[in-house]
Amino acid sequence: MILGDRSGGGPGWMMPAGEADADLVVYADESGSGEYRVVPSYSTLEVGGGPAASLKVISPSTPGLNEEFTFVVRAEDNDGFLSMKYTGTVSIPPQAGIEFGNGIYTFLAADKGAAKLKARITKPGTYNLNVRDDVTNKTYSSNPLVVGETAGAHIYWGDLHQHDTMGKDANRAPEWVFQRNKNVDGFDFAAVSIHDLFEYWGISPDAGELSYLNELTERYSDAGKFVTFQGYEWTNLPQGHRNIYFAEGETPVLFSYDKVKSPDALRTSLAGKRYLVIPHHTAWRFMYSNSPYNWGPPDWEETRLVEIYSKHGSSDFFEAPSPIHHDVTPFFIYLMGATSNRAHKGDGSYVREALAKGFKLGIIAGGDNHWARGSKSFGTGITQDYPNGLQAVMATDLTRAGLYEAMWQRHTYGTTGARIIIDFKVNGSLMGSEIRADNGNPPRIYYMVKGTAPVQKIEIWKYSKSKGYEVFNFEGKGMLAAESQFSDNEFSQDSFYFMKVVQEDGNVAWSSPVWVQK
Repeated sequence: MILGDRSGGGPGWMMPAGEADADLVVYADESGSGEYRVVPSYSTLEVGGGPAASLKVISPSTPGLNEEFTFVVRAEDNDGFLSMKYTGTVSIPPQAGIEFGNGIYTFLAADKGAAKLKARITKPGTYNLNVRDDVTNKTYSSNPLVVGETAGAHIYWGDLHQHDTMGKDANRAPEWVFQRNKNVDGFDFAAVSIHDLFEYWGISPDAGELSYLNELTERYSDAGKFVTFQGYEWTNLPQGHRNIYFAEGETPVLFSYDKVKSPDALRTSLAGKRYLVIPHHTAWRFMYSNSPYNWGPPDWEETRLVEIYSKHGSSDFFEAPSPIHHDVTPFFIYLMGATSNRAHKGDGSYVREALAKGFKLGIIAGGDNHWARGSKSFGTGITQDYPNGLQAVMATDLTRAGLYEAMWQRHTYGTTGARIIIDFKVNGSLMGSEIRADNGNPPRIYYMVKGTAPVQKIEIWKYSKSKGYEVFNFEGKGMLAAESQFSDNEFSQDSFYFMKVVQEDGNVAWSSPVWVQK
């Protein structure tokens, strides 16, 4: 669709490639009186990506043995946008241990480029689902699945940090966000974290908006299939953003930063509630780069997790890849006297600095997606965004209560968007645990990786007060999987350990730490 008068040589305006929909409300002067009235019906302009260039196969990571599960096959154009007009036929080659029904599917117009198919795995093992596009004869593989090899926790994937039109700085309705998460992204859980009040635009959501969002969140939550969380983003720019999520059965409340002006005051206001606090983009200091991120009271027990990575970049440590906004600073920030768009090294704003100071934070990643161009992150010309991150939760069941408890225990990890399977234990205790040393024996450290691309390196990081950060390096040797264990014979004082995995395609995964008390 091209809008605008081009008769005089003007180029008009054409909708850019991407994903969007908009209601086109028409006003008409039906009587010729000069009075325009809204036409009772309206159309919706729906925009999808270009022609399909590839398929993406998204599967659960730990489906049950002999249990039917759903996986997503979606068509994408060259820029990664959903190719909504794709109506090709895909076939699923026979794979030992996997049942696929008739093994062939033709996309319908109603699928809009993303189809949900069924499968069942009948033998324990590690698998990738293979899907072939019958037009190009190209075969595409899913993320790895591990079936029947581990007991207890499953790995569930989602994103708790997304925005919508009611947050005043995003362009997708909350219904669209949840529908996309469930039907296109293949998420197990999600949340829309509405801004309380953004300093430079928007107003605080009113009671009607909050009520509507709460009702919608409950409507989309379906235990065992797709779980949603109630929450919001406290958006104090000088002291740092953080998301608040409420436990099952809690009545969500929103305290805007213009009335609740500090993390300490926020903690006081939330007293009596069951909730989680998750700081995010802590290294993105906007025009406050000389003011460190305020992590809040050290004994704020509800601050259990931290979002180490999102489309803004990494807050891991100052020299880490994917730095916040590539350190590109919008010009208007310079006009206000700032000199950088991210935190300075050593001021306490990075995740590793907070961990070293004693904050016990599990690791997650997210999107902070404002949907400005559909699912793909983009650069505006003054800032540079990265692909959205993903959060993994190791929980016993897909319920709000089960996921919340696992997050409270910090049984979580984050990735830069790839569904990398990792396991990290110290003395047999899951990531996120706080344990005592085993009768003076050195800690036994176990790690396992099943990558979505060849593994470049595996790093096991250790921190102690006397030596600071140390690293045990293990080369991935280009393998898709790695598993090993070792003992830290140098252990002599309270320490914590965590795992970082780097793939050859640049994707990264971070485990939550395990804290070991001497």
